[in-house]
Formats: sequence, structure tokens, C-alpha cells
Amino acid sequence: MAIENGNKTSSIVDAPISTLAAALSQGHINSVELTAKHLIRIAKYDRRTIQLNAVPIINQDAFNAAQESDQRRASGATLGLLDGIPGTIKDSYKMKGMTIAAGSPAFKDLVANEDAFTVQKLREAGAVLLGRTNMPPMAAGGMQRGVYGRAESPYNEEYLTAAFASGSSNGSATATAASFGAFGMGEETISSGRSPASNNGLVAYTPSRGLVSIRGNWPLFPTCDTVVPHTRSIDDMFALLDVIVAKDPIKTCDFWREQPFVKLPEVDSIRPKTFFDLSDSNALKGKRIGVPKMYIGGVDSDPYARKVHTRKSVIKLWNQARMILEGLGATVVETDFPLVTKFEKPEVSDTVSMTPPHRNEIDMCQLMAYTWDDFLAANQDSKVATTLAKVESSAIFPHPPGCLQDKYDSNDPLVRHTAVVAHITNGRVPTFDIPNLAKALQNLESTRKIEFEDWLDDINLDTVVWPCNADVGKADADVNEESAEHAWLNGVLYSNGNCAIRQFGIPTVSVPMGVMADIGMPVNLTFASKAYDDNNLFRYAFAFEKHSRLRQPPPRTPELRSDYIPKADVAQIGLTPPQLTVEASASVTEGEKVVAICGKINEQEVCELHVYINGEEVDDVKIVSGKWKVEARIGQVDRSRPEEISVPDFKTEMVIVVAKGKNGRSTESASPDQRSIRLVLDSLPSAPTLQGTLFQASWLKAVRADQQKGYFTCQSRRLALFHAVHAFEFTGPDPSEKIDISKPVNITWDATGGLIDEPKADSLKLWFAAIVGDDYKGGISWELAANLSLSKGYYIWTPPDGNIKNIRDSNYTMSPEKVHTFEARLLRKDGGPLAEVVSEKYAVEGFDFIRTSGSNGAQARFYTATAALTMAVLVGVVTNGGFV
Repeated sequence: MAIENGNKTSSIVDAPISTLAAALSQGHINSVELTAKHLIRIAKYDRRTIQLNAVPIINQDAFNAAQESDQRRASGATLGLLDGIPGTIKDSYKMKGMTIAAGSPAFKDLVANEDAFTVQKLREAGAVLLGRTNMPPMAAGGMQRGVYGRAESPYNEEYLTAAFASGSSNGSATATAASFGAFGMGEETISSGRSPASNNGLVAYTPSRGLVSIRGNWPLFPTCDTVVPHTRSIDDMFALLDVIVAKDPIKTCDFWREQPFVKLPEVDSIRPKTFFDLSDSNALKGKRIGVPKMYIGGVDSDPYARKVHTRKSVIKLWNQARMILEGLGATVVETDFPLVTKFEKPEVSDTVSMTPPHRNEIDMCQLMAYTWDDFLAANQDSKVATTLAKVESSAIFPHPPGCLQDKYDSNDPLVRHTAVVAHITNGRVPTFDIPNLAKALQNLESTRKIEFEDWLDDINLDTVVWPCNADVGKADADVNEESAEHAWLNGVLYSNGNCAIRQFGIPTVSVPMGVMADIGMPVNLTFASKAYDDNNLFRYAFAFEKHSRLRQPPPRTPELRSDYIPKADVAQIGLTPPQLTVEASASVTEGEKVVAICGKINEQEVCELHVYINGEEVDDVKIVSGKWKVEARIGQVDRSRPEEISVPDFKTEMVIVVAKGKNGRSTESASPDQRSIRLVLDSLPSAPTLQGTLFQASWLKAVRADQQKGYFTCQSRRLALFHAVHAFEFTGPDPSEKIDISKPVNITWDATGGLIDEPKADSLKLWFAAIVGDDYKGGISWELAANLSLSKGYYIWTPPDGNIKNIRDSNYTMSPEKVHTFEARLLRKDGGPLAEVVSEKYAVEGFDFIRTSGSNGAQARFYTATAALTMAVLVGVVTNGGFV
């Protein structure tokens, strides 16, 4: 969306990839800034305000990738159109070093050992991957809540951002529509790529089998699974496909390319030299297009055809689309759709069900189990699981608390999938040795040929089109029975075509058809054709899009001030960005969190400095002699479902600092360098609820060289700290006494009972303290006796009445929680771990983990006894300014 507004010439909102790439190449912006602008939108709309929750996991390496892109551009070695362009990746794709939960609590700690093939190609093209997008557990559904919850609609908060029963790429589509990234990588098994694309007015592509490698993606129904890119235009899709449609020499864990029973064409024999060659605005002239009557308010001649519940406003959009198609020279023919009606025709053994059947000659639960097991074996994360046999089946797709039961048929694999572990624990054969698998795959191919491709030829059709969906479900369909009944209707629960489209490997391209006048939700038009006729589908879709331009940006995520790309003269891009230091702290004052951020810049190098907290720019940045400082008050933000995870934690604040450098010495006339300095994405603890609950606060601490002892200075008043790392003084034993501390010391503290159980290191003292207001002080301390005997622990404090109480006094407890664990490790001066201790003072690296559902742990790091550290996150309890 180009905007002429003074010196603001364009916006990243709904901007084409080509526009962003041009701004990069012309020096109007750099990739670090572009990355920051998209993350600011995520901070504003995804983590705060309307909380779309589309990108629950932020990639901490995003800025490094952006800086590398800027370095290439400065060196004249740009990789192509995607170099420096931000995008997102669904949580089912491997991204090396990041978790790959696929939305499931069972795999929330599973770490990917490599990139998925498409992720690898995107990185090779220089794309900046901002984070991982939301999805239901294992993609087995649509809008069911997973470990990260679900995404919400940027168009209308009362409606779902994808079909309830099959729309698992809801985070990818929401993020792309809301301009959290220029593209999103989704996936589909039934309609999980097309459905969210339709509800968000995006282009979606489901390729013919084997054209886009799916290696490195979690499988669901391997015979149906496919990669589905999401973009805001056909041109953007072409830019993406030029990168990801490529030959993958490795076939392992890519079902259709690995199976030996059906020969697939080579990628290079299908894909064009560049997908932009398919830009044919006259492609629809003279074409015969079929549209199934049952998807536009008509009735299929098959008496067993399932009724499709099409909204009037969808039919109105179709009528408009039909006029466009015919205006472009196409003939539109209303038809039956035998591929779908025959596939869904009830059999004698069928039970009555709201959902269309998943007919297959293969036991899909068995195949699902085997391919999940293969995926885990290939990933080799021994800390979580290398085989499905070690996974607790009930944790794979647990029922979300307070939600209605799904309405899948009792024999549907999406219901039975929680029992798949039994297929592995009872023993298995290699995946491609499953009996009758070869015949089943061959039958899928022959059915498509007979029931669809021959049918197209028989009635002389070039392509088939239909509205992507008949209606959109309500957002409360998971908790409201009336809404659920509607959301599970045929035409609403899945994209039109139901299971047959993916089951038989039919390629589709979907493009925006407009926005429903009554509810403001978008609907797509889907083009489908014969297998490997993908190129013609793109020609048709390009022509329709070029002459219609029916996409509308979502109204709930409007442009921010930071979205604009200012007009600037082209300048020589610098090779070295200037330096920036950043420190951040947070404290609580009168129930409100105060965030303080400061640092240093070289004012001779920097022309702009911007600081953002949760997507809001802090205007009052004070710079004095190269030192800068800002302070902001942050109100508490609640989440409706606090059990849902975000990384970084939802309770933390997203802080982004952007400094832009100058190329020359002169600050008045030198043209801008256009390279951004290092950006800082920092997480700060959230404001407490000051009534008997755990809270977090940032404190200033130092270690005094003369006493080798730590102390803290509280930055706010009337806070009670019950358990925090101050400093660790180690007075080593006689050199002849060796203590093996190569592993962390684990301390368990049962706060309710006052018991402390820990391994011992001779003469190691742990220092604790508490501060209440200005006058009241207290402390916790104990000395560790020699060997491994239990420690002597006690707790003393001076409350307002002057009495000293022991922790074991039943009137006082340390916290509302039961168990706390502390882990400590002694370090050398250079920061490395010690294998043994001699008579010398060392310091400790420690992490205090508080085992509660709603609080972060404290952490402190000391490298020498005389070192000073200025930031630590501490944990405490407070009730009316006193101890609980």
C-alpha cells in the first residue's frame, strides 16, 4: 500500500515483496529496520492490544539474518528478491535450533536438528524468518487450541480466522494478512492452508504431489500433506516459488517423493525457469470453466450429495467473480462435482456424522504413527523423544479446558490419532512395508485420473473454480454450542471440496474474491485442474487477480507510525554499522511497572535513534554526550488463557532499539549510511499483582571487592523479596581437599514445610535478603556443612511488631507455592565451569527456577568475586507491603 504523506512515501502494510525489495535496493530502508518494523507490529497487535496470537514464538536470530543481508547489500552481493525480506514459518516446519512442537504439549521442548527443505531454501535466498506461527496440536484440526493457543481474526473478532475443523495454518495466514511478515509458510492436509487464506484474503497454493519438498515438516496424513505458501498477491507467490520449488536430493521423510510405488515427474520438468513467466493477463480468454452447482447455492444431481450451507453474501461475491471471469473471455459452466459426491457417498457401514468421510484403503492412524515415529527418529532429540513409543499419547492433543468436544466422526483419524502410539509400542514394520500400501497409493492416482481428469476432458473444461468456503464460523465455536453447530456444517467446517482435494492430489491456486458485505470477512476463489497443470492454474489466477484486485487489508491492524518508509536520497551503503549499547531494567511503583532503558551511541555516527516498547515508540529519548535514556510506565496486560505459552513469555515486554548511522564525519550534509546498528530485543518481567502472589522486579546489584559479598538496591518501595540470589562467597578448603562441582548443585526447597535438601560444598555460603519499604529488613541464610549432610537452614525477619519468626513457625510460609529449585555452578574467572575447587574465592552462575504456572525465575551471573553486575530479575511475594 503506497502512501504519499509528506516525507512518508510508502508503508510496509500490505506492501508487495517487490516494493520492499526496491526500498532496500534504493537505500530507503535496510533489512534491520524492515525487520524491526514487522516485529513492532507483532509487539503491538499480536502480543498486546487485540492479541491476535499468530506468532507466539519469536526467532531470536532474526536480526542477525537481517544484518547479514545488509552486509551483502553493502558489498554488492545481494542474493535476489527475497534477500532481507521478513516472513514467518508455521510451527510444523523444522528450524534448526528452535523448538518444533507442531502446537502439541507433548513436543513443546522438541528441538529441530536441521532446517526443513523450504526453510533452508528461504535462508539461502536471504529471507529473514521472524518466528513460528500458531497451529492446533499436530495440525490435527483447525481452530482447536494448542500449546500456544490459536490465532484470532484481524478482520472481525467475532469470527474465526480459519475453518474450525481444518484450518491449522491459522497463524501463518493471520500473520501474513496483518503484515507481520511479507509471506507465511503454511501447510495443508485437508484444507488447512486454503481455509485460513480465504478467511484472510490471501493467495494460497496447494501443489501437485512432489513439486515442493515437504521434508522436515511434521506429517499428519502423509498421503495428503503438502506445503502451502501464503502471500498477499500472485506476484509475491511467484517470488516465493522461485526459491522453494527446487529439486531436493534427499527424499527421507517426504512421503510421496520417498515412496517407490508411484512415479512422480521431476520438479525441473514442471516448473518454469521463473514463475514470473506465468504472468499472462489474457490467460482466461477462450477457456471453459466449470463451477460446481452445490457451491453456489444450487443442487448437485447426485441424490446423495451432502448439502452445502452457502451464505448469501458468498453467492453475491461469486456472481461478481463470474462477471469478471466472463469479462475476461471465459465461458462459465455450472456442473456437478462427481469426484466429491462419489467419494462422500454413504456406505452401508457408515454411521451418521456431520463431517465428510476420510475414506482410504490405508489405515491412516497406522500410517500417521509410522511417519511420526520416522520423523522423531530422523530428528534425533534424545532429550525429548527419538521414537513415538516414548511419547505420552494423552499429551499429543489434549482437550482444551472449558471447550466443547469436537464433532468428528468416531472413526475419523482426527479422533483416533491420540491412540496412534499403540501402533509403535506393539511393534512396527518399515513404513513402506505396510501391507497393501502400494495398491492403495496406485488407486488414489487412478481415481483422480478417472473421476476428475477424465471428467474434465469429457465435458471439455480447462479448469474448475468455486468459492473457497460457504461461510465462516463464529469465534466462540469452541465454547458456544449454537456457534459450534454452525461451524461444523458442510461448507463451513472445511474448505469446499472437503477431503477429496488433498486425498487425490489435485493442485489448486486460491485468490481473493472480495469481502462479505454483512460480516466483513474475506472469501477466496479457488482454481483447480489436473495434476501437474499447476502452471496453467497460475496463469488463470494471475489474470483474475490482475483484473479484479479484490484483496482488502484487515481493519483491526491499521498502519502504525513506524510502518512508514521515509523518502530518502540513494546513498552508498556502509560496510560497518556503528556501535550501540543497551541496558534495560524494570521496577514496580504503586502497582505499575516502570521500564528504564539506557545505553551509549557515538553521536558522530548516528543520525536517528528509536526506542519501542510493546510496539509503541517512546518519544522522549534523552541523549547527553552520547549517553541516552528513556523511561516508560507499562500497565498490566492480562491473557484470557494464561496457560497458553509464548516465547518470549507473554508477560514480558518486547523492547526494540533502532539506531541509524551516518556515512561521513559531518552531521549536517553527509548522506545517510542507511545501515542500522544492532537492535536489541529484550524481555522484561511483567508488573506484579501485589496481593499475596509472586512478583518479579529488576534490581541493581554489585559485588564489593573488599567483602566478596553481594548487595542489592531496590528501585521501588514496599516490595518484599523472599528468595533471591545476592552473591556467593566460596572460601575453599585446604588444597588437599577436592570437591567435584563439574555439575550444577541442585537445591530443593519445600517452602510450606521449611525444608531444604541439597548437596553440600564445604564453606559455601548462600546469601539472601529481603526489603520491605524503607525500614523493615530481613534475611535468609544458611551454611553448608561438609560432605553431603543436610544443611542448617533458618529464616529470620523483622516485621513491624519487632518479633523474629522462624520459617518453621506455622503462621508463616515462604510463598504461596510449594516447591522451588535452585541450581548453582561455580565458575572460573574466564567464565568456564570448574571441575574442582581449591583455596581461592570464586563466584557462581545461578538460576532460580520458581515452579509455578505464572511466574518467571530469577537469574544472576557472577564471574569473579569482585565483579559487578547491574541487572538481575528477582522473585518475591507481597501482601500489603509485608510478607505472606
